[in-house]
Amino acid sequence: MSKGYFLIEALLSIVIFAVLILSVFSMISFLQRRTMRSSFEAEATILVQDAMEITHTVILSDWAGYPDGTYYPVFNADSNSWILFPGEETELEARYSRKVVLQRVCRDSRGERMDTSPCLGALDNMSREAEVTVSWMERDVSHEISAELLILNTNE
Repeated sequence: MSKGYFLIEALLSIVIFAVLILSVFSMISFLQRRTMRSSFEAEATILVQDAMEITHTVILSDWAGYPDGTYYPVFNADSNSWILFPGEETELEARYSRKVVLQRVCRDSRGERMDTSPCLGALDNMSREAEVTVSWMERDVSHEISAELLILNTNE
């Protein structure tokens, strides 16, 4: 009779041990994926911040030189400065795509910003909106981080 209990106890402990091992391995796998995703998100956030700072500087230095549209930042070695080039930057650091969308700001009669297209109010020639988007593929799933910046022209 005690041999039967011993066999049941041994089988039960093997099952509990197997469940624990499977739980630990699945947790480790999840943490590895999450760590990898966090590193991609951190890198994408840095790319968004860089593009925001570059766009702010470039737009303030040449307010009328960039009509509404999609751009990406390029370093001009001849002038030793950044410029915005039309289009979308792809294969950035072999993984990311980045674009900066510039548009004029539309204001209503109270001076509040309107998010309508086409503009139903008045165009504000002293402000521009820049939206930077960085996207990438990870495990066949598309990810995206974006941020908006309202740039005010205080030079004129």
